[in-house]
Amino acid sequence: MCADAREAISKQAGQVYMSREQDGPIVSINAFNVDAPKQFLAMPCFAIDRVPMDLQQICLTVVDPGRPYIVVRRSPSDNRLHYDLDYRPRNPETFDNDASFYVRENKFFPGYDALESVSYPGHYMRVTSHGWILISDFQETAEFRSAASFAFPNRGIWSTWLTLFSYIRTCT
Repeated sequence: MCADAREAISKQAGQVYMSREQDGPIVSINAFNVDAPKQFLAMPCFAIDRVPMDLQQICLTVVDPGRPYIVVRRSPSDNRLHYDLDYRPRNPETFDNDASFYVRENKFFPGYDALESVSYPGHYMRVTSHGWILISDFQETAEFRSAASFAFPNRGIWSTWLTLFSYIRTCT
């Protein structure tokens, strides 16, 4: 049975931070004590011209607010989220789609959102036991739904500075 939002945030949730060692965002229960940026900037997605009109409002790309040329994207080699440079991306032919995600509000649980890949429909960001964030095919399990559910402190304010991916929902 899954814990309610307050319990998940206070007891078991993790916060995303910008890991310099892992070349991508990491979720950690101890992130509050990590001296690394914990805010990201969500902006209209890079693949906006390839996204259906009815999904453009919920499509976003995530960047480092202090260095907006550093973009969070899915790595084609291991499906983990990595940082990439918008002016010199690895795999430029898939860069815009790999850096774009749909925000699916209340997808698996009320008050928690899921982020679906534009490159791979039906694949969602999920947190691994190591704290990495992967893009994985949907699995009909409580563990997957929990690992793919995020609480956004400023839900609906996608064009401002915000703490994105702040907490993950966990089951007990």
